Amino acid sequence: MILKSLWIKDYKNLKEFSLDFEKGNHLSILIGNNGSGKSNVLEAISGIFAEWNGKYNYHFDTDYTLSYIKNDSEYTLKREGRYKRVSQDVKNIDFLPNKVIATYMGENSFLYEEFYKPFKRNLKMCFCNENLWNVSFLILLLYAYRYEDIANFLFEEFGITDETIIAITIRLKSGYYQVGKDVENLIDQINSMIIQMNSLFRWLICKRD
Repeated sequence: MILKSLWIKDYKNLKEFSLDFEKGNHLSILIGNNGSGKSNVLEAISGIFAEWNGKYNYHFDTDYTLSYIKNDSEYTLKREGRYKRVSQDVKNIDFLPNKVIATYMGENSFLYEEFYKPFKRNLKMCFCNENLWNVSFLILLLYAYRYEDIANFLFEEFGITDETIIAITIRLKSGYYQVGKDVENLIDQINSMIIQMNSLFRWLICKRD
């Protein structure tokens, strides 16, 4: 899924707020002082997608327009007052992103409690809190080969270079949330990436236990 644009009428300090994601070439970085609304943007996007997953009957209480591309099709989710609509005629939730993963710093649990907790068991929307920093670290390792600033951060903070060998063990619990196969597929994909980019991933080893 690729985000295209967002408009929010009135959510916390986001008043008639609009954001163009296309200018960032699929990578958007929000920079601002504390309290300027960076986290509120994440909350708004999370709230919109949570509202459209009808299973939980969640209502995101403001007008909005969110446009994105999924599987080469463009969709626009819109709320105007009591009414909401999607730009295309859809009969199921396949137009929604398969996964929404969010995290933000600090001890505030609002994002998790309000938007992600109901999705805890189906992994459609996943919130990475302080208990999942190991996942965040793995993501940093995987993206270090693409972004020099991430590679520099890993070297400066942890002394990790392309000569460092790091063994990552993922232990699978049988029947845990009934997503064992999904996790195994993820490991297979990671190991495949390591093989394909051996010169860039010399320091990453992923194995089952």
